[in-house]
Amino acid sequence: MKNTTRGQSMFELLVAVFVIGITLVALVGLTARSIGNTTFSRERTLAAKYTQEVVEWLRAERDKDWGLFRARGSADGASYCMETLAWAAGTDCTPISGTNLSRQVFLFYSPANPDSVEARVVTSWSDSAGLHESRVTTYFTNWRTR
Repeated sequence: MKNTTRGQSMFELLVAVFVIGITLVALVGLTARSIGNTTFSRERTLAAKYTQEVVEWLRAERDKDWGLFRARGSADGASYCMETLAWAAGTDCTPISGTNLSRQVFLFYSPANPDSVEARVVTSWSDSAGLHESRVTTYFTNWRTR
């Protein structure tokens, strides 16, 4: 009696192709998710850096002239776009050069407390997942009067 069956059956071949296909699709999906997470982490880190940069710049502006610094705020919150580290009033902010991040500062003061200004710094960006923000709120005081 001769054995005439050799190789794989069609069913075994289809199962093998299906398993390999599912594995490749999973690997491509994991790679895409990993790249997306890496990009988001990079943008979040850069946004935090640019947010902190504005806070430090505001601190220097406060130290230069408290009266002028306080006058830039308002009880309702004066808005400034910070594409560069310069006072530019507005709410329609353009991205920082070379990035898709835009920064905005809101300065609030209370007429009841002339020695304190609240600064809210928002650095935002958008990607395929939507709008993201890095926010910091800092209270600046006129430390020279204390």
